Amino acid sequence: FVFPDANGKGLHFDSIQRDSTYFILSFGATWCDRCKSSNNEIRNVIAQYKEKIPIRLVEIPIDKDRQGWDNPMLRQLSIEYIPFLILVSPEGKTLARDLRAWELERTLLQILQDN
Repeated sequence: FVFPDANGKGLHFDSIQRDSTYFILSFGATWCDRCKSSNNEIRNVIAQYKEKIPIRLVEIPIDKDRQGWDNPMLRQLSIEYIPFLILVSPEGKTLARDLRAWELERTLLQILQDN
């Protein structure tokens, strides 16, 4: 996948993957207050677990205005609203979709128990 970064340039997912790093892909918009709030909550969860689980938040802006929903990437990933979070394993496998902060925390606890 190639995602737009905060500067509007293409970001190749393969280029950011690192060994043993989990990724939270956060699809949102610059004008979306709920997206900003969600990302702040996610950062707080990451801060609690970063010593035990390598995890990174990747913010993916879908558009810069409220009319930008005609996006092939969103259709391919079946994203119909924002904020929308996807948790990806170090191997590139989707572990969870449409997470909230409390669900992410529960998922990270499960990952710790499984390892």
